[in-house]
Amino acid sequence: MHNLSARYRFDVNQDLSLGTITTIRESDQYHNYVNGVDAKYTPTNSDEIKIQWVHSQTQYPRQLYQELCDDDCNQVKDLNENALRVLGRKSLSGNAFRVQYARDTEDYYLRANHYRNDANFRADMGFVSRADRNVSVLGGGVICRNEDQWFNYMRVSGDWDIHKNNAGELIEKEREMYFRIKGKFNTLIDIGGLLRDRVGIRQVSSNFASDAAQGMLSDSSQMNEPDWTETLDINAMLAIQDKNQLFREDFKRIVFETEPYGVISLFQFVGQGKQIDFSNNRLGDEFRSETRIDYDWGRHLRFGLDYEYESLDADGDWVYVAKLIDARMTYQINAKQFIRLVVSLSDVERNQANYIDDVDAAYQDRGIQLLYSYKINPLTKFFVGYSDAAYRNDNVTNVTANEQSLFMKFSYAWQQ
Repeated sequence: MHNLSARYRFDVNQDLSLGTITTIRESDQYHNYVNGVDAKYTPTNSDEIKIQWVHSQTQYPRQLYQELCDDDCNQVKDLNENALRVLGRKSLSGNAFRVQYARDTEDYYLRANHYRNDANFRADMGFVSRADRNVSVLGGGVICRNEDQWFNYMRVSGDWDIHKNNAGELIEKEREMYFRIKGKFNTLIDIGGLLRDRVGIRQVSSNFASDAAQGMLSDSSQMNEPDWTETLDINAMLAIQDKNQLFREDFKRIVFETEPYGVISLFQFVGQGKQIDFSNNRLGDEFRSETRIDYDWGRHLRFGLDYEYESLDADGDWVYVAKLIDARMTYQINAKQFIRLVVSLSDVERNQANYIDDVDAAYQDRGIQLLYSYKINPLTKFFVGYSDAAYRNDNVTNVTANEQSLFMKFSYAWQQ
């Protein structure tokens, strides 16, 4: 596998910058080439405009779709959305375009963005996972500051966004509203929620495959035939239309964090509402909570503890309960060196009777990491560490180690 990324920016003046971006990722029977240009313009101290256009050319291994299929990929109905988007022997070529406008002042801010990713656009090194999607976003907020009050910052904000595919079919529409207060002791209170209409699991229709394609897919000896994929109408099979259910999600949450003393900080998140259960393509009642405590013991030692809890109920019964504990201790030897120990534990329980597919009733994993870091300057660092991971599920009843590694990293930055 070969990877290359290159970026060049030219500042025409203080207000205008022009740039180019290139990424190359390739191996046997695969490549992904991305090239683009962009510009940033700041006509005033409050306004900023960004524009980018990118083109990609991609070729995936012919049989990659088999790794993405549901089940054994021996029927056309097993061709899910991910499999269909890499299916075929022809290379994929597509464009992505985005324009962003932002205005920030003392009293308010505004955002207006539009993104368009063609169905055949791929940016495998750029972590762009969404293809065939057009997104428009409008948002903003009003800010009130008063340094004489205990709560010295208040903000009311919200946004509206809509997601459609290139055929104009609705994927998602969302409305959000939040109220935030900041005060002394780095106290923050954020209350809000969202209302979202979103498509559930993309249902792929097999009505647009010929009998010949159905037979070839069922016969493993014929799956390598070069022409069978041409009998599929992939665009029709990916269409949303009336075969995909649109769910309405309604989720509310509150965030509270503070540092009442110089040595301790507290964070609490609680959220509850209607969310899609994508494993079973239905609407469920979700509850999420996260509690985090950080404590500084003297000038060198810091302890951190994070606990997350999540549960989902649907169809009158519970679906799953997930718990995560992350504990870490950092010893700052001096300004340039530290040692960190991290221990994480997760525990997931599932109600097998309330799932469409077979799932483990219980899954647990454990991770341990010990890290030493030496910093020469902010951009030149050296890391060395050890990590250990183990798990347990229905088939492996005892906690079993599945990964142990030693690692080292060195980064060096030339400075004038």
